[in-house]
Amino acid sequence: MIGVFNSFLERSTTATLGKVLVFVIIIAFCVDAFILHIAASIVVDHARFRQALLASAIIWVVLVAVELMRLPSIIAGAFGLFTNFAGLKIAYGASVPRTVALCFVSGLVAFIGAYILHRLLPA
Repeated sequence: MIGVFNSFLERSTTATLGKVLVFVIIIAFCVDAFILHIAASIVVDHARFRQALLASAIIWVVLVAVELMRLPSIIAGAFGLFTNFAGLKIAYGASVPRTVALCFVSGLVAFIGAYILHRLLPA
């Protein structure tokens, strides 16, 4: 009887942790798309949030695959930069200089947001 209860607890805990993980991933994905949307609003005319969601999806799928390949960090970093550029280029269809500016501004927006959160949260 105790073994059945422990097995139920383990399944219940695993299911709960799985749901929490999916929720956290969805929130992180939306925050990433929001940062891209803010940057796109600065750089590109008529930026849409759907474009930011598409760019985030492209970037996340490729970077998960790169991470699973366990490439050396210098090669993974190069793939990350190229993937970021390609995802933004595909999603927004902007010129190369605007896409480079979008990459830079999205990194700057993320850095400023991280700095503000670091200052607001207690150490």
